[in-house]
Formats: sequence, structure tokens, C-alpha cells
Amino acid sequence: MRKLQQQITFVMVLAFLSWTALSWSAALGAQDLVTTEMMEIDSGIHPESVPETSLYQEPTADQQTQLRISQLESEIDELRASFWNSRGCQKNCAPKCDDPRGLTLNLGMVFSKPHMKESFEATVIDFGTGSLNLVPFDFEHDITPKIELGYFGNNAMGVRGRYWGYDHDANPLTAVATPTTFPGVSSVSVIYPAAISTGAPGDVLSVESGLQVHTFDLEGAMRGKLAGASIVASAGVRYAKLDQSFHSVVMRGATPIGSLDWSRRFEGAGLTAGADASRSLGSSGLSFVGAARGSLLFGRKELRRTTVGDVTPPSAAVPPTIVFDDADEVSGIFELVAGLQYSRATPMGKVFVRGTYDTQLWTAAGAPTLTFLGFEGIGLAFGIDR
Repeated sequence: MRKLQQQITFVMVLAFLSWTALSWSAALGAQDLVTTEMMEIDSGIHPESVPETSLYQEPTADQQTQLRISQLESEIDELRASFWNSRGCQKNCAPKCDDPRGLTLNLGMVFSKPHMKESFEATVIDFGTGSLNLVPFDFEHDITPKIELGYFGNNAMGVRGRYWGYDHDANPLTAVATPTTFPGVSSVSVIYPAAISTGAPGDVLSVESGLQVHTFDLEGAMRGKLAGASIVASAGVRYAKLDQSFHSVVMRGATPIGSLDWSRRFEGAGLTAGADASRSLGSSGLSFVGAARGSLLFGRKELRRTTVGDVTPPSAAVPPTIVFDDADEVSGIFELVAGLQYSRATPMGKVFVRGTYDTQLWTAAGAPTLTFLGFEGIGLAFGIDR
């Protein structure tokens, strides 16, 4: 009986010692796991790299260097995030922030050419064929500046201004009369026609014409997202000025025998509204870009025409000079733009280069009667969104 009690006591003591050993082992194992995980997080050291024969070991020189590098990288990330947060981006969006707060600058040019609907600058009567040939205006593609400057805040709202201008002349026209062809010029101002013409072989017709257009926009804008595309919707005011000039003369030797000059001027302001869109094409940095804009302007216009040697019957019934001055006028302007853009994020902002096809339609223009004036051409722009 006593032996049995001793055996039971021995088993109980053994169980107690085993339980104590297991408890201490579990506690030490947990401490070692926590220490190892902390070392992995701070220095990038994998737990398997810690020797199993030691519960704690001083980091080696390589481990200390790696730990310091990790700390420096963390500090750089914090500084970068702080910089971009101060510019209106969310944390860690620095390289991918599409719409950072700050200035936007777009410096561009458009190789633009005017098109005038059913307008002509000269006529040629051909008695050989019995036809009257109309000679269109001969404008070419010329460089025109296009500049945009804006500022956007944290709330995606902003303000921007824009300028575009065209100031070029058409290619001059010189035509010499022959025994069967007689060049001339015809013009209708309001409802009053006028014309000059060569009258004998050897007479020379010379024609020059020019066109100036300037637009200035000031508008509020709002950025947003729609179906994966970045959208900028805007509305504001536009000021525009248009000046068309035309000069022609018929010379017989050194003596002018006829001339016809006319001009059209329009100056007005009104509302403008539009939208710009860009859609990324994968991760290449390329994007499809497009824009649409409409403006309705109200202002004043002036038409003038002076004719010497008018050959339209009855020429005596119309004075040589017609003036339609300080008249109310309304003009609509519609624009469409489409193209491709390459952009790249930098610490200074998103830098981009853009190629587009630009088009415009003016409703109260043309020459010299009231027709339509259009512009089209290839645009090239460089810019930055800061």
C-alpha cells in the first residue's frame, strides 16, 4: 500500500514537472516567435535565418546595414507621401495621381487652314467654253498659337483661361486676260452686287485677302471620372474678334481701270461651354483625348465695300461705297478635337505631349456674303499638370 502511494506521488510529481516544463517551453517559444517576426518586419530577415540553437542573437553587421536601409526607405516613402498629400493627392498615389492640385499649362500650336463655304475671290469668263469659272480663296495651313493656363484645387474645382488666334493672308492671285478669258471680281454686300473685270487682252487682275481671328476664354472647370475616363467639364465666357479684308485692282498697263475692296469685322462676347476627356490606353502612358465646345456670341459687326469701275448693271444706281456699320450680330462657334496623348508622372507633376486634329465652325463669317467659315488642322501641344 505504501509502495502504491509512493508510485502515485512519483507520477504526480512527474506530471507536475512535465506540465511546468511544457509551460516554460511554450512561453519561450512564443517570445522567440514575436522577436523573430519583429526582426523580419524591421530588417527583412526571415525567421529561418535565426539559428535554432539560440533564443536571441545580436544582429550581424549585414543585418544592421539591411535594417538601416529599410528604415531609410520608410523615411523616403513618408517624405514622398507627405509631399504629394500637400499637393492634394491621397496617400501613396504620387506616381499615379491623375488630377493633382495646382497649375495646369498647355502650350500648343495648330497648323490651321480656313475653309469658306461657297465663297470665291475671283471670276473668269471663258468665251471659248461659254462658262463662268469661280476661283476659290487660296489659304494654306499656317501655324496658329493655342495656349491654356489653369488652376485646380483639392475639391476638383478650378478656373482656366484659353487663347487661340489666326492671322494670315491668302496666297495672292494674279490673272492676265487673253482673247478668250477675262478674269474679274464679284461681290455681294448684303443684297447689293458689284463687280470689276478685265476688258481687253493684257489687262491684269490682282487680288489680295487676309483673315484675323482671336478668341479668349475664361471659365470655371470641374474634374471627374466617367466610365473610366477623366473628364473636365467647363463653362464660362468667350470674347472673339474677326477681321476679314479683301483688295482687288485691274491694271491696264500702269493705269488702274477698276478696283473693289471689302471688309467684314465682328467683335462680341457670350457664353461658352465644353468638355475635355481622356481615356488611358493600357499602361503605356498613351491616352485617347477629345474635346467638344460650343459658344454663342453677341456683338457688333461692320461691313464696308468700295468699288471703282463697277460693271454690274445698273452701276449708276448704287453708290460706289456701301457701309453697314455698328449692326447687331450673333455668331455661333462649334469646336471638335480628337487625338492621342503621351504622359508621364514626375515629381513636378504630369508632363504630356499631345497630337490632335482640331476643327472649328463659325456661323457668321465667310466672304463676302454671310456664309460659314471653318478651320481645320493638326495640333501639337506640350504641357504639365502640377
